[in-house]
Amino acid sequence: MYSLTMNVNYAFKKTILLHFLILIVSLIASFYHPDQVIEANERFETKWFEDNEGAWWAAFIIALVLIASYFYSLYAMYKFKSYGKKLYIYLLIFFTLLNLVLGNVAFSALEITLYEISLMLNGALVIFLYFTPIKQKFD
Repeated sequence: MYSLTMNVNYAFKKTILLHFLILIVSLIASFYHPDQVIEANERFETKWFEDNEGAWWAAFIIALVLIASYFYSLYAMYKFKSYGKKLYIYLLIFFTLLNLVLGNVAFSALEITLYEISLMLNGALVIFLYFTPIKQKFD
């Protein structure tokens, strides 16, 4: 049983590290779009932020805080802090619901691939948190 728990801990921590790496690569990739993606996103854009610079900065600061909170939740889970699990689940639900209200967005093939890998890692982390012996470390 001890070796199984150690293997699960190892796999859990490696999954968190891989997810962290994928998120960093995704953030970097989001700054480099093919022309077709840029043109498509320009058609989808709302003019709300163009008319209101203050709203743009507010949304930018909120996004930075949320992204930093997500990275912090991964760190806290890596250290088996109970609040890390709660923060991670709350942010995961929030980001999922946020996708519904953000509207249409075009992505490059690389961004889609990274996003799908991120979704798989999110699922793996939820499984670890609720259906493996690791759940006891967060109680």
